[in-house]
Amino acid sequence: MRLLQGLALLLLCLTQLWGCAGRLPPATPLAPGEEPHARELLDRFLARSCPGALDADVTLGWQGYGSHRTVAATLQARQPGLLRLSVNDPLGRPLLLAVTDGSRFTLVDVTRRQATVGPVASPFWHQYVPAAIHGRDLFAWLTGLLPAGPVQVRSVLRATENSDYWFVLDYGDGLLHRVRLDPERLLVREHLLLDAGDRVVLDVVYRYGKSGKNACPLPASLRVTGRDLDGTFTLAVDRVYARTGVADAAFRLHLPPHYTVVKK
Repeated sequence: MRLLQGLALLLLCLTQLWGCAGRLPPATPLAPGEEPHARELLDRFLARSCPGALDADVTLGWQGYGSHRTVAATLQARQPGLLRLSVNDPLGRPLLLAVTDGSRFTLVDVTRRQATVGPVASPFWHQYVPAAIHGRDLFAWLTGLLPAGPVQVRSVLRATENSDYWFVLDYGDGLLHRVRLDPERLLVREHLLLDAGDRVVLDVVYRYGKSGKNACPLPASLRVTGRDLDGTFTLAVDRVYARTGVADAAFRLHLPPHYTVVKK
């Protein structure tokens, strides 16, 4: 995975290739006096108290070069950066397993009886997860939230096709986050990362089902494209077991003694 490509790479054993950047979605300036209302909506979104964990069955997919593949997986995650992804065979047995605490990772190939371990700052991990996505932000990207921490609103625009607001946010990490917020449901519909030339590094589009009275609905699916993704990656949530209380043990691996361990 470049976060997300890497999931596809885990699944599909694809060789990473250089893709092409997407275009910025069209937007228009706000009407006079509209920005305070838009900023109030963003403040309300950021002030929500949302579940900090997820345990779910998911379907991962990749499409590109005339090929479309999907695979079943289980996903467990907890704020800020704990994640466990298990890619399974048709009988539900794990084939590939990735675990990270936001600072270190373990990637296990069950079929080869091999584990690769190292820091998330390593070039090896960045083959799977883009360096632009910090380990502490994995949960936010997967669940339609925004990264924690101080943020500056650079500008606010209106989507041309509906009433959504586009916020250009600066977290001081050298990239700009362009976020499309639904003002009615207070949901992130799309989240882009832009480089210094306003070129799209990563584009994540979220889809939601009926949320009812849930103030923090979980995306039903997400679609990911970007400069370093050779194709389109998708993640669909099939069944949610829990959104709170994923135990620490889920993020610990005890490798069999006969497994080969490669350090990066």
